Amino acid sequence: MLDRLRLENALLAERVAQLEAVLAPELAVPPGLGLTPSEERVLRVLVARPLASREALRAALYRDFGREAGSDTTIGIFVHRLRRKLAPAGIQIATSWGRGWSLAGEARARLARVGDGR
Repeated sequence: MLDRLRLENALLAERVAQLEAVLAPELAVPPGLGLTPSEERVLRVLVARPLASREALRAALYRDFGREAGSDTTIGIFVHRLRRKLAPAGIQIATSWGRGWSLAGEARARLARVGDGR
């Protein structure tokens, strides 16, 4: 019985890791942007999706066990802070009212250039 539970736990842990990679893939965030770990999670979701819904951002921010999910206002504040930090690099976040957020225009290319130090 215990061996079966251990096996099931290992399989579930692997599935969680796979889902987290899809939800917010790894991204080499340039250190010069000064992002917090939570802001980096938001940026990863924005890079991974053409449109990031409030629910997708909430899942990325609060997927850790024991953390209470943030309100809609809290999610908006994270996006606001991220916008403020990305603006000097010419990276903009567009709002699609009622649907979510996306990286605007050439934001992905600019993010790559900032990461390369250009």
